[in-house]
Amino acid sequence: MRVLILREPEAAEETAGALAALGHEPLRLPLQAIVPLGAPPPPGRFAALVVTSRNALPALSRHLSGTDLPLLAVGAATAARLRGAGFAIAVTGEGAAASLVSPAAELAGRAGLPLLLALGRSRSADLETGLAARNAPFTVWETYETRPRRPEIAEIAALFAAGRPEAALLLSATQAEGFAALLAAHGEFFRPMPRLFCLSARIAARLPEELRPFATISPRRDVSSLLAGLA
Repeated sequence: MRVLILREPEAAEETAGALAALGHEPLRLPLQAIVPLGAPPPPGRFAALVVTSRNALPALSRHLSGTDLPLLAVGAATAARLRGAGFAIAVTGEGAAASLVSPAAELAGRAGLPLLLALGRSRSADLETGLAARNAPFTVWETYETRPRRPEIAEIAALFAAGRPEAALLLSATQAEGFAALLAAHGEFFRPMPRLFCLSARIAARLPEELRPFATISPRRDVSSLLAGLA
């Protein structure tokens, strides 16, 4: 199956390898670019460091290499990248930021200190809302920004020259919105409509209503489960 990947180039490379290993043909068309932000972490003492994306890794490596803070990673893939960079992981979540609320709040309560959240500039509010509901103090450190990328028609035509995608992976709300915009601008490249494999119901909900019948939602919020469902 020809599968469209919309992730930023580094992450797309990894996903393409996983798709190829399953016998699929990956088509990479990044709709996002990740830009590290230069700000150092806020000063102070913290109970733990919470990381919701591997995109925070450049900032962590630059400013917090060798930290002895307990580190909570949003999911297995993020945890693996952090371990590979020398960080020790105390808690691995289930792939959604909300899964870190309880363990993070417990650490904050035990230490009597705020949490340090290493986040992107554009993000879901689930983690911050959940921690606030638990009265767990936290400080936000914005470590990267996701910027939209708009492919030119020549790039799309060249990518699809050997065949148009039969499926597209939508791994974030931003990708769902980006795909809808891509379809509106260049709909001639998406006939027939590919199946849309969404990492979560929240992501599928960001699609325009007319595209939702084409969406399949992963049974678990991790990319490996989503890829296993391709058929």
